[in-house]
Amino acid sequence: MDKTKKFIKEYYLQIFGLLLISIPVLKGNSYYYQVATMCGIYCLFTISVNLVTGFTGQLTLGQVAFYAIGAYSSTILAMKFSVPVLLAMVLGGLIAAVFGLLIGFPALRLSGVYLGIATLGFAEIVRQVSLIWVNLTRGPLGIPGIPRPNIFGLVIDTGFGYFALILAILSIVYIAVDRLTKSKIGLVFLTIREDETAAESIGINIAFYKILAFVLSAFIAGIAGAFMAHFITYISPSNFISAESFLVLSMYVLGGPASLPGSIGGAIVLTVASEALRFLQGYRQIFYGVLLIAIILFKPEGISGILKTNKITVGLPKNKEELNLLLKEGKN
Repeated sequence: MDKTKKFIKEYYLQIFGLLLISIPVLKGNSYYYQVATMCGIYCLFTISVNLVTGFTGQLTLGQVAFYAIGAYSSTILAMKFSVPVLLAMVLGGLIAAVFGLLIGFPALRLSGVYLGIATLGFAEIVRQVSLIWVNLTRGPLGIPGIPRPNIFGLVIDTGFGYFALILAILSIVYIAVDRLTKSKIGLVFLTIREDETAAESIGINIAFYKILAFVLSAFIAGIAGAFMAHFITYISPSNFISAESFLVLSMYVLGGPASLPGSIGGAIVLTVASEALRFLQGYRQIFYGVLLIAIILFKPEGISGILKTNKITVGLPKNKEELNLLLKEGKN
């Protein structure tokens, strides 16, 4: 009983989020299924941003690049090479991770807004390539008729099927990232975020862990993009404009840094808000801007701060022994 209470106390926001996006199961409405599935996709996307920005302090303004790479890679593998869709989605994530590795090396020399601008430039390069490489991507015409996922011969072509699949993928990614950020690697990430110079002085390999964060983040974003492609069954360069990066960054800021429950909450709130505020058309961007300014000014910890969820924090260890001690304490 005590363990159950402890679990509910620690994960109540996650449980609330799952219940919220499970509403369509109760309603049985295809539109609700679509919105809930998009919530799941953006939850994955936001977790990818949080991993690299919230946990290691590396500002990324071009996360949509890995989202696009995952989407196009999975689509091309499935359509041109007849790779099973689920395998193609995983491979799409891995290809995005390779690009994360490539962008991670030059990113080591940059930080703050300069790193953000560099990643934004990379995202624009990816979009331009998708526009001009007509033989592969069909350019601005996009790629229609993207195959749907299938499991053991059963094609997933219903709202509930997509919803169940994204919920399963999100659960796996969430648990994996949660375990990672509570392990020694997570503590090292946070140590780097708090003070790179001090982290390096106690023997932490800054370059390795920064690149690792980029690679893992790119993989998750690639999976999200791949799923999106097979969900809407059509992609074009217009799906991967810079506004997508800023939207998911807004979800991250709204949820709060270094908070996985916050990532879930921020993604759900803004995805649902996008649907609820469709009547405002272009004015929605103004609403998002005002909301974010208010959050940054009055509650910079975002949803995780408002609901006082267990955000992962760490005092800077003075040496590796203290880092290991912090790790042991975190397991107890």
